[in-house]
Amino acid sequence: MQKKNIWKWVAGCAALLVAIALIVSGMVLDMSYFAERNVALTVGNHEVTAAVYNYFYRTTYAQMESEYGAESLSYLADYIADQANNHVRDTYAIYDAAVAAGEALTEEEQKQLNDDIELLRETATNLGAADLDEFIEASYGLGCNEENYREFMQIQMLANKFSQKEQDTFNAELTQEKFDAYYRENILNFDTVTFRYFLVPIEEGRDIAATEELAKTMETKIHNDVAGFEEMARELAIEEEKEFYGEENSTLISNEKINYVDENLRDWMADASRTEGDTLVVRAADEIGTYVACFLSRDNNNYNAVNVRHILVSLPEHEHSEQEDEQAHDAALAEAMQTARETAEGYLAEYNAGEKTEEAFAELAKAHSEDNAENGGLYENVTKGQMVRSFNDWCFDAARKPGDTGIVETEYGYHVMYFVGEGENARYKMVTDEMKTNHQTAWVMKLTEGYEVKVNESGMSYTTRLQAQ
Repeated sequence: MQKKNIWKWVAGCAALLVAIALIVSGMVLDMSYFAERNVALTVGNHEVTAAVYNYFYRTTYAQMESEYGAESLSYLADYIADQANNHVRDTYAIYDAAVAAGEALTEEEQKQLNDDIELLRETATNLGAADLDEFIEASYGLGCNEENYREFMQIQMLANKFSQKEQDTFNAELTQEKFDAYYRENILNFDTVTFRYFLVPIEEGRDIAATEELAKTMETKIHNDVAGFEEMARELAIEEEKEFYGEENSTLISNEKINYVDENLRDWMADASRTEGDTLVVRAADEIGTYVACFLSRDNNNYNAVNVRHILVSLPEHEHSEQEDEQAHDAALAEAMQTARETAEGYLAEYNAGEKTEEAFAELAKAHSEDNAENGGLYENVTKGQMVRSFNDWCFDAARKPGDTGIVETEYGYHVMYFVGEGENARYKMVTDEMKTNHQTAWVMKLTEGYEVKVNESGMSYTTRLQAQ
Protein backbone atom coordinates (compact mmCIF):
# COMPACT_ATOMS: atom_id res chain seq x y z
CA MET A 1 0.00 0.00 0.00
CA GLN A 2 2.82 2.42 0.91
CA LYS A 3 4.85 1.50 -2.22
CA LYS A 4 1.83 2.20 -4.44
CA ASN A 5 1.42 5.68 -2.90
CA ILE A 6 5.09 6.47 -3.54
CA TRP A 7 4.72 5.67 -7.22
CA LYS A 8 1.58 7.80 -7.37
CA TRP A 9 3.58 10.66 -5.83
CA VAL A 10 6.44 10.20 -8.31
CA ALA A 11 4.00 10.10 -11.25
CA GLY A 12 2.25 13.19 -9.95
CA CYS A 13 5.55 15.10 -9.62
CA ALA A 14 6.55 14.06 -13.13
CA ALA A 15 3.25 15.30 -14.51
CA LEU A 16 3.67 18.58 -12.62
CA LEU A 17 7.21 19.02 -13.97
CA VAL A 18 6.01 18.38 -17.51
CA ALA A 19 3.24 20.92 -17.07
CA ILE A 20 5.69 23.49 -15.71
CA ALA A 21 8.08 22.80 -18.57
CA LEU A 22 5.32 23.36 -21.10
CA ILE A 23 4.33 26.62 -19.46
CA VAL A 24 7.91 27.83 -19.30
CA SER A 25 8.60 26.89 -22.92
CA GLY A 26 5.49 28.78 -23.96
CA MET A 27 6.65 31.82 -22.03
CA VAL A 28 10.10 31.60 -23.61
CA LEU A 29 8.52 31.56 -27.03
CA ASP A 30 6.39 34.58 -26.16
CA MET A 31 9.15 37.21 -25.95
CA SER A 32 6.53 39.93 -25.71
CA TYR A 33 5.59 38.59 -22.28
CA PHE A 34 9.10 39.22 -21.01
CA ALA A 35 9.37 42.60 -22.72
CA GLU A 36 6.28 43.75 -20.84
CA ARG A 37 7.57 42.55 -17.47
CA ASN A 38 11.35 42.98 -17.49
CA VAL A 39 12.93 46.28 -16.47
CA ALA A 40 15.28 47.63 -19.15
CA LEU A 41 16.49 50.59 -17.13
CA THR A 42 15.72 52.62 -14.04
CA VAL A 43 15.74 56.39 -13.89
CA GLY A 44 14.87 58.30 -10.74
CA ASN A 45 12.17 56.25 -9.03
CA HIS A 46 10.89 54.79 -12.29
CA GLU A 47 11.43 51.25 -13.52
CA VAL A 48 11.04 51.31 -17.29
CA THR A 49 10.10 47.99 -18.87
CA ALA A 50 11.61 46.84 -22.12
CA ALA A 51 8.27 47.42 -23.83
CA VAL A 52 7.96 51.04 -22.65
CA TYR A 53 11.64 51.64 -23.44
CA ASN A 54 10.90 50.59 -27.02
CA TYR A 55 8.66 53.63 -27.46
CA PHE A 56 11.44 55.99 -26.41
CA TYR A 57 13.95 54.15 -28.56
CA ARG A 58 11.80 54.10 -31.70
CA THR A 59 11.00 57.80 -31.35
CA THR A 60 14.73 58.56 -31.10
CA TYR A 61 15.51 56.21 -33.97
CA ALA A 62 13.01 57.95 -36.25
CA GLN A 63 14.55 61.33 -35.47
CA MET A 64 18.06 60.04 -36.24
CA GLU A 65 16.84 58.49 -39.47
CA SER A 66 15.45 61.83 -40.63
CA GLU A 67 18.75 63.57 -39.79
CA TYR A 68 21.32 61.07 -41.05
CA GLY A 69 19.49 58.71 -43.42
CA ALA A 70 18.69 55.03 -42.84
CA GLU A 71 21.93 53.81 -44.46
CA SER A 72 24.05 55.51 -41.75
CA LEU A 73 22.19 54.25 -38.69
CA SER A 74 24.01 50.93 -38.27
CA TYR A 75 27.18 52.92 -37.57
CA LEU A 76 25.37 55.09 -35.02
CA ALA A 77 23.83 52.28 -32.96
CA ASP A 78 25.59 53.17 -29.71
CA TYR A 79 24.89 56.87 -30.17
CA ILE A 80 21.19 56.20 -30.81
CA ALA A 81 21.00 54.07 -27.65
CA ASP A 82 22.64 56.83 -25.60
CA GLN A 83 20.22 59.42 -27.01
CA ALA A 84 17.26 57.14 -26.27
CA ASN A 85 18.45 56.75 -22.67
CA ASN A 86 18.71 60.54 -22.38
CA HIS A 87 15.20 60.83 -23.82
CA VAL A 88 13.91 58.52 -21.08
CA ARG A 89 15.76 60.46 -18.36
CA ASP A 90 14.64 63.90 -19.56
CA THR A 91 11.02 62.86 -20.07
CA TYR A 92 10.60 61.31 -16.63
CA ALA A 93 12.38 64.21 -14.92
CA ILE A 94 10.06 66.74 -16.58
CA TYR A 95 7.05 64.50 -15.92
CA ASP A 96 7.90 64.25 -12.20
CA ALA A 97 8.35 68.02 -12.01
CA ALA A 98 4.95 68.50 -13.67
CA VAL A 99 3.23 66.16 -11.21
CA ALA A 100 4.97 67.87 -8.28
CA ALA A 101 3.70 71.23 -9.60
CA GLY A 102 0.15 69.90 -9.71
CA GLU A 103 -0.04 69.72 -13.50
CA ALA A 104 -2.31 67.14 -15.14
CA LEU A 105 -3.82 66.42 -18.52
CA THR A 106 -7.16 68.15 -19.03
CA GLU A 107 -10.31 66.30 -20.02
CA GLU A 108 -9.90 67.74 -23.49
CA GLU A 109 -6.33 66.43 -23.71
CA GLN A 110 -7.42 63.00 -22.48
CA LYS A 111 -10.16 63.01 -25.11
CA GLN A 112 -7.60 63.93 -27.77
CA LEU A 113 -5.46 60.97 -26.70
CA ASN A 114 -8.48 58.66 -26.86
CA ASP A 115 -9.36 59.98 -30.32
CA ASP A 116 -5.76 59.46 -31.50
CA ILE A 117 -5.79 55.87 -30.28
CA GLU A 118 -9.10 55.20 -32.05
CA LEU A 119 -7.63 56.66 -35.24
CA LEU A 120 -4.64 54.34 -34.76
CA ARG A 121 -7.04 51.43 -34.35
CA GLU A 122 -8.76 52.36 -37.61
CA THR A 123 -5.39 52.55 -39.36
CA ALA A 124 -4.45 49.11 -37.99
CA THR A 125 -7.68 47.63 -39.37
CA ASN A 126 -7.21 49.25 -42.76
CA LEU A 127 -3.68 47.83 -42.99
CA GLY A 128 -4.86 44.32 -42.19
CA ALA A 129 -3.59 43.95 -38.62
CA ALA A 130 -5.45 41.46 -36.42
CA ASP A 131 -5.92 44.12 -33.74
CA LEU A 132 -4.39 47.31 -32.39
CA ASP A 133 -1.96 45.43 -30.12
CA GLU A 134 -0.49 43.62 -33.11
CA PHE A 135 -0.15 46.87 -35.04
CA ILE A 136 1.52 48.73 -32.16
CA GLU A 137 3.98 45.90 -31.55
CA ALA A 138 4.87 45.80 -35.24
CA SER A 139 5.44 49.56 -35.19
CA TYR A 140 7.38 49.93 -31.93
CA GLY A 141 8.74 46.56 -30.84
CA LEU A 142 8.34 43.63 -28.47
CA GLY A 143 5.70 43.89 -25.79
CA CYS A 144 4.21 47.14 -27.05
CA ASN A 145 0.43 47.20 -26.86
CA GLU A 146 -2.49 49.54 -26.38
CA GLU A 147 -2.18 49.59 -22.58
CA ASN A 148 1.49 50.56 -22.34
CA TYR A 149 1.22 52.81 -25.41
CA ARG A 150 -1.41 54.82 -23.53
CA GLU A 151 0.90 54.91 -20.48
CA PHE A 152 3.81 56.18 -22.60
CA MET A 153 1.67 58.81 -24.34
CA GLN A 154 0.26 60.17 -21.07
CA ILE A 155 3.77 60.58 -19.66
CA GLN A 156 5.04 62.14 -22.88
CA MET A 157 2.07 64.49 -23.24
CA LEU A 158 2.31 65.79 -19.67
CA ALA A 159 6.08 66.29 -19.98
CA ASN A 160 5.62 68.16 -23.26
CA LYS A 161 2.85 70.29 -21.78
CA PHE A 162 4.96 71.29 -18.77
CA SER A 163 7.98 71.95 -21.00
CA GLN A 164 5.91 74.22 -23.24
CA LYS A 165 4.60 76.09 -20.21
CA GLU A 166 8.20 76.82 -19.15
CA GLN A 167 9.07 77.93 -22.69
CA ASP A 168 6.03 80.23 -22.83
CA THR A 169 7.10 81.86 -19.56
CA PHE A 170 10.60 82.47 -20.94
CA ASN A 171 9.19 83.90 -24.16
CA ALA A 172 6.94 86.29 -22.27
CA GLU A 173 9.93 87.62 -20.32
CA LEU A 174 12.18 88.00 -23.37
CA THR A 175 12.74 91.73 -23.76
CA GLN A 176 14.55 93.80 -26.39
CA GLU A 177 17.21 94.62 -23.77
CA LYS A 178 17.88 90.92 -23.13
CA PHE A 179 18.03 90.30 -26.87
CA ASP A 180 20.50 93.15 -27.47
CA ALA A 181 22.75 92.07 -24.60
CA TYR A 182 22.87 88.44 -25.76
CA TYR A 183 23.58 89.45 -29.35
CA ARG A 184 26.49 91.70 -28.32
CA GLU A 185 28.01 88.99 -26.12
CA ASN A 186 27.69 86.28 -28.78
CA ILE A 187 27.99 88.29 -31.98
CA LEU A 188 30.31 85.79 -33.69
CA ASN A 189 27.57 83.15 -33.46
CA PHE A 190 25.32 85.28 -35.65
CA ASP A 191 27.27 87.66 -37.90
CA THR A 192 28.30 86.05 -41.15
CA VAL A 193 31.13 86.68 -43.61
CA THR A 194 31.57 86.09 -47.32
CA PHE A 195 35.08 85.44 -48.59
CA ARG A 196 37.29 83.49 -50.97
CA TYR A 197 39.99 81.19 -49.74
CA PHE A 198 42.17 78.24 -50.63
CA LEU A 199 44.57 76.08 -48.66
CA VAL A 200 47.72 75.40 -50.68
CA PRO A 201 48.48 71.89 -49.40
CA ILE A 202 51.87 70.37 -48.73
CA GLU A 203 52.54 67.77 -51.41
CA GLU A 204 55.50 65.69 -52.49
CA GLY A 205 58.17 68.16 -53.60
CA ARG A 206 56.25 71.09 -52.07
CA ASP A 207 57.27 71.96 -48.50
CA ILE A 208 55.71 74.58 -46.23
CA ALA A 209 57.94 77.35 -47.60
CA ALA A 210 56.92 76.50 -51.16
CA THR A 211 53.23 76.56 -50.22
CA GLU A 212 53.71 80.03 -48.78
CA GLU A 213 55.27 81.31 -52.00
CA LEU A 214 52.45 79.83 -54.06
CA ALA A 215 49.88 81.39 -51.71
CA LYS A 216 51.50 84.80 -52.21
CA THR A 217 51.29 84.30 -55.98
CA MET A 218 47.59 83.48 -55.64
CA GLU A 219 47.10 86.57 -53.47
CA THR A 220 48.08 88.78 -56.42
CA LYS A 221 45.39 87.13 -58.58
CA ILE A 222 42.48 87.09 -56.18
CA HIS A 223 41.50 90.76 -56.78
CA ASN A 224 41.61 91.22 -60.52
CA ASP A 225 41.89 87.69 -61.84
CA VAL A 226 39.44 85.52 -59.95
CA ALA A 227 39.34 83.00 -62.80
CA GLY A 228 43.14 82.71 -62.59
CA PHE A 229 42.90 82.28 -58.81
CA GLU A 230 40.42 79.43 -59.23
CA GLU A 231 42.51 77.86 -61.97
CA MET A 232 45.53 77.83 -59.65
CA ALA A 233 43.38 76.33 -56.89
CA ARG A 234 42.37 73.51 -59.23
CA GLU A 235 45.98 72.88 -60.27
CA LEU A 236 47.34 72.90 -56.71
CA ALA A 237 44.54 70.92 -55.04
CA ILE A 238 45.15 67.36 -53.92
CA GLU A 239 44.00 64.80 -56.45
CA GLU A 240 40.69 63.90 -54.80
CA GLU A 241 39.65 67.58 -54.62
CA LYS A 242 40.49 68.62 -58.18
CA GLU A 243 36.98 67.87 -59.44
CA PHE A 244 35.45 70.04 -56.72
CA TYR A 245 37.74 72.96 -57.53
CA GLY A 246 36.81 72.61 -61.18
CA GLU A 247 33.39 74.05 -60.37
CA GLU A 248 32.70 77.76 -60.69
CA ASN A 249 33.02 79.72 -57.44
CA SER A 250 34.40 76.67 -55.64
CA THR A 251 36.65 79.00 -53.61
CA LEU A 252 33.75 81.24 -52.56
CA ILE A 253 32.28 80.88 -49.07
CA SER A 254 29.02 82.79 -48.64
CA ASN A 255 27.28 83.83 -45.44
CA GLU A 256 29.38 81.69 -43.10
CA LYS A 257 28.88 82.32 -39.39
CA ILE A 258 32.17 83.72 -38.11
CA ASN A 259 32.48 81.12 -35.36
CA TYR A 260 32.25 78.41 -38.05
CA VAL A 261 35.15 79.81 -40.10
CA ASP A 262 38.37 77.79 -40.08
CA GLU A 263 40.23 78.58 -36.86
CA ASN A 264 43.28 79.69 -38.86
CA LEU A 265 41.22 82.51 -40.39
CA ARG A 266 38.57 83.17 -37.74
CA ASP A 267 40.20 85.97 -35.72
CA TRP A 268 41.21 87.79 -38.89
CA MET A 269 37.67 87.54 -40.28
CA ALA A 270 36.18 88.67 -36.95
CA ASP A 271 38.19 91.91 -36.85
CA ALA A 272 35.65 94.75 -37.02
CA SER A 273 38.06 96.85 -39.09
CA ARG A 274 38.13 94.29 -41.91
CA THR A 275 37.13 95.82 -45.28
CA GLU A 276 36.33 94.46 -48.73
CA GLY A 277 39.41 93.29 -50.58
CA ASP A 278 41.60 92.67 -47.52
CA THR A 279 43.81 89.62 -48.08
CA LEU A 280 45.66 87.24 -45.83
CA VAL A 281 48.39 84.64 -46.34
CA VAL A 282 48.93 82.49 -43.26
CA ARG A 283 50.44 79.11 -42.55
CA ALA A 284 48.02 76.54 -41.15
CA ALA A 285 48.56 76.02 -37.42
CA ASP A 286 49.23 72.31 -37.98
CA GLU A 287 51.47 73.14 -40.96
CA ILE A 288 49.49 71.12 -43.50
CA GLY A 289 49.82 74.03 -45.92
CA THR A 290 49.25 77.76 -46.32
CA TYR A 291 45.96 79.64 -46.55
CA VAL A 292 45.31 82.52 -48.90
CA ALA A 293 42.08 84.40 -48.22
CA CYS A 294 40.24 87.50 -49.43
CA PHE A 295 37.56 89.16 -47.30
CA LEU A 296 34.49 90.30 -49.26
CA SER A 297 31.80 91.31 -46.78
CA ARG A 298 30.30 90.95 -43.32
CA ASP A 299 26.57 90.76 -42.61
CA ASN A 300 24.79 91.29 -39.30
CA ASN A 301 21.74 89.54 -40.81
CA ASN A 302 19.37 92.40 -40.09
CA TYR A 303 17.01 91.40 -42.90
CA ASN A 304 13.76 89.48 -43.19
CA ALA A 305 13.89 85.73 -43.72
CA VAL A 306 11.59 84.28 -46.38
CA ASN A 307 8.80 81.73 -46.56
CA VAL A 308 8.79 79.48 -49.61
CA ARG A 309 7.08 76.33 -50.86
CA HIS A 310 8.60 73.82 -53.27
CA ILE A 311 7.92 70.55 -55.03
CA LEU A 312 11.05 68.40 -55.21
CA VAL A 313 11.51 66.07 -58.15
CA SER A 314 14.62 64.09 -57.26
CA LEU A 315 16.84 62.22 -59.69
CA PRO A 316 16.44 58.42 -59.62
CA GLU A 317 19.38 56.56 -58.11
CA HIS A 318 21.69 55.05 -60.70
CA GLU A 319 24.30 52.45 -59.89
CA HIS A 320 27.49 53.02 -61.85
CA SER A 321 28.65 49.46 -62.53
CA GLU A 322 32.19 48.52 -63.49
CA GLN A 323 30.91 47.36 -66.87
CA GLU A 324 29.34 50.73 -67.64
CA ASP A 325 31.73 53.19 -69.27
CA GLU A 326 31.82 56.88 -68.39
CA GLN A 327 30.01 57.91 -71.56
CA ALA A 328 27.12 55.54 -70.89
CA HIS A 329 26.93 56.75 -67.30
CA ASP A 330 26.82 60.39 -68.39
CA ALA A 331 24.13 59.59 -70.95
CA ALA A 332 22.00 57.84 -68.32
CA LEU A 333 22.43 60.78 -65.94
CA ALA A 334 21.50 63.29 -68.65
CA GLU A 335 18.39 61.27 -69.48
CA ALA A 336 17.39 61.12 -65.80
CA MET A 337 17.86 64.88 -65.44
CA GLN A 338 15.80 65.53 -68.56
CA THR A 339 13.00 63.31 -67.26
CA ALA A 340 13.04 65.05 -63.87
CA ARG A 341 13.05 68.45 -65.56
CA GLU A 342 10.05 67.54 -67.70
CA THR A 343 8.21 66.24 -64.63
CA ALA A 344 8.89 69.51 -62.80
CA GLU A 345 7.71 71.52 -65.81
CA GLY A 346 4.55 69.41 -65.87
CA TYR A 347 3.79 70.25 -62.25
CA LEU A 348 4.36 73.95 -62.89
CA ALA A 349 2.10 73.81 -65.95
CA GLU A 350 -0.57 72.09 -63.86
CA TYR A 351 -0.32 74.88 -61.29
CA ASN A 352 -0.51 77.62 -63.95
CA ALA A 353 -3.59 75.99 -65.47
CA GLY A 354 -5.42 76.10 -62.13
CA GLU A 355 -6.33 78.75 -59.59
CA LYS A 356 -2.70 79.89 -59.17
CA THR A 357 -3.01 80.37 -55.42
CA GLU A 358 -0.72 79.37 -52.57
CA GLU A 359 -3.32 76.86 -51.40
CA ALA A 360 -3.40 75.26 -54.85
CA PHE A 361 0.39 75.00 -54.90
CA ALA A 362 0.38 73.45 -51.40
CA GLU A 363 -2.04 70.75 -52.58
CA LEU A 364 0.21 69.98 -55.55
CA ALA A 365 3.18 69.70 -53.18
CA LYS A 366 1.26 67.35 -50.89
CA ALA A 367 0.48 65.14 -53.85
CA HIS A 368 3.85 65.17 -55.60
CA SER A 369 6.79 66.58 -53.61
CA GLU A 370 9.52 64.21 -52.46
CA ASP A 371 10.40 66.57 -49.61
CA ASN A 372 8.19 68.01 -46.88
CA ALA A 373 5.05 66.95 -48.74
CA GLU A 374 2.95 66.64 -45.58
CA ASN A 375 3.45 70.36 -44.99
CA GLY A 376 2.68 71.36 -48.55
CA GLY A 377 6.37 71.85 -49.29
CA LEU A 378 6.51 74.83 -46.94
CA TYR A 379 9.74 76.15 -45.44
CA GLU A 380 9.27 79.11 -43.11
CA ASN A 381 11.84 81.72 -42.11
CA VAL A 382 14.54 80.51 -44.46
CA THR A 383 17.76 82.47 -43.87
CA LYS A 384 20.57 83.24 -46.29
CA GLY A 385 22.90 80.30 -46.75
CA GLN A 386 20.48 77.84 -45.14
CA MET A 387 19.64 76.18 -48.45
CA VAL A 388 21.92 75.07 -51.28
CA ARG A 389 23.22 77.91 -53.45
CA SER A 390 20.81 77.93 -56.42
CA PHE A 391 17.79 77.44 -54.12
CA ASN A 392 19.08 80.27 -51.91
CA ASP A 393 19.77 82.60 -54.86
CA TRP A 394 16.23 82.17 -56.18
CA CYS A 395 14.68 82.89 -52.78
CA PHE A 396 16.78 86.01 -52.15
CA ASP A 397 16.67 87.52 -55.62
CA ALA A 398 16.11 91.24 -55.04
CA ALA A 399 13.24 91.21 -57.54
CA ARG A 400 11.42 88.31 -55.86
CA LYS A 401 7.79 88.98 -54.89
CA PRO A 402 4.91 86.95 -53.40
CA GLY A 403 3.33 84.53 -55.85
CA ASP A 404 6.47 84.13 -58.00
CA THR A 405 7.08 80.63 -59.32
CA GLY A 406 9.98 78.98 -61.10
CA ILE A 407 12.12 75.88 -61.49
CA VAL A 408 15.50 75.54 -59.79
CA GLU A 409 18.10 72.83 -60.35
CA THR A 410 20.16 71.62 -57.37
CA GLU A 411 22.19 68.55 -56.51
CA TYR A 412 18.96 67.01 -55.17
CA GLY A 413 17.04 67.34 -58.43
CA TYR A 414 14.57 69.95 -59.67
CA HIS A 415 12.49 72.19 -57.43
CA VAL A 416 9.24 73.79 -58.52
CA MET A 417 9.28 76.99 -56.46
CA TYR A 418 6.57 79.20 -55.01
CA PHE A 419 7.54 82.37 -53.15
CA VAL A 420 5.17 82.98 -50.23
CA GLY A 421 6.74 86.19 -48.90
CA GLU A 422 8.90 87.60 -46.15
CA GLY A 423 9.05 86.08 -42.68
CA GLU A 424 10.59 87.16 -39.40
CA ASN A 425 13.68 89.33 -39.01
CA ALA A 426 16.52 86.87 -39.57
CA ARG A 427 18.84 88.19 -36.87
CA TYR A 428 16.08 88.35 -34.25
CA LYS A 429 15.00 84.80 -35.04
CA MET A 430 18.55 83.36 -34.98
CA VAL A 431 19.38 85.05 -31.69
CA THR A 432 16.13 84.27 -29.90
CA ASP A 433 16.14 80.67 -31.14
CA GLU A 434 19.56 80.18 -29.55
CA MET A 435 18.47 81.94 -26.37
CA LYS A 436 15.38 79.70 -26.12
CA THR A 437 17.38 76.55 -26.78
CA ASN A 438 20.00 77.44 -24.17
CA HIS A 439 17.34 78.27 -21.60
CA GLN A 440 15.47 75.02 -22.21
CA THR A 441 18.68 72.98 -22.06
CA ALA A 442 19.68 74.56 -18.75
CA TRP A 443 16.16 74.02 -17.37
CA VAL A 444 16.17 70.31 -18.28
CA MET A 445 19.71 69.84 -16.92
CA LYS A 446 18.59 71.25 -13.58
CA LEU A 447 15.55 68.96 -13.48
CA THR A 448 17.62 65.87 -14.31
CA GLU A 449 20.14 66.37 -11.49
CA GLY A 450 20.19 63.08 -9.59
CA TYR A 451 18.33 61.20 -12.32
CA GLU A 452 20.93 58.51 -12.90
CA VAL A 453 20.16 56.10 -15.71
CA LYS A 454 20.90 52.50 -14.71
CA VAL A 455 20.77 50.03 -17.57
CA ASN A 456 19.69 46.46 -16.90
CA GLU A 457 21.30 44.46 -19.70
CA SER A 458 19.10 41.45 -18.97
CA GLY A 459 15.95 43.52 -19.48
CA MET A 460 17.51 45.34 -22.44
CA SER A 461 17.82 42.01 -24.26
CA TYR A 462 14.04 42.16 -24.81
CA THR A 463 14.14 45.55 -26.51
CA THR A 464 14.38 46.07 -30.26
CA ARG A 465 17.57 48.13 -30.30
CA LEU A 466 19.74 48.39 -33.37
CA GLN A 467 22.98 46.50 -32.80
CA ALA A 468 26.33 48.17 -33.47
CA GLN A 469 28.33 46.81 -36.38
